[in-house]
Amino acid sequence: TFMVPESGSTRSIELYECTEFPHGWKHVHTLMHDVYAVDTTLFHRDRRWWLFSGICDHEGFNSHDELHLFSAPDLFSPRWERHPRSAVVLDARCSRPAGALLEHQGRLLRPAQDCSQGYGHAVQLMQVTELDPLRYTERPAGRLEPGFAPGVRGVHSLAHVPGLTVVDAKRYQRLR
Repeated sequence: TFMVPESGSTRSIELYECTEFPHGWKHVHTLMHDVYAVDTTLFHRDRRWWLFSGICDHEGFNSHDELHLFSAPDLFSPRWERHPRSAVVLDARCSRPAGALLEHQGRLLRPAQDCSQGYGHAVQLMQVTELDPLRYTERPAGRLEPGFAPGVRGVHSLAHVPGLTVVDAKRYQRLR
């Protein structure tokens, strides 16, 4: 079991391996250096590792605006190759990752944050229709709005494995 924690402030993408769940983790590899990346997610398909990340590459942009895609033949590769179409998505409504890619009813889905109305406003599910070393395309396939439960004001991420779905949402409450 591996984890890529948020490490934008260190300008790196770090990989940790679980030594004792849930509290034991050890650093095993730096995937990338000198990059401001947020919400990095990894996906393995067709003997290739894919790295999706919100990256702030340009002055005046923020990490909500661009989805960058990289790949490598090995998780511990010293060099991840930037996809030739990267940034593959330029849209605050669906660029920033919101959880690991998942397969559902024969479709590959990428959870994305809708940050168009503020950070973590909603989760937009994007169906990945092409993913290979030369092409990447996706289209909207579903949406989780903040009003799905009383008091929910935003939806930050979605994780799914067979039999379990977890949603990270925000709500405001008064302190007494």
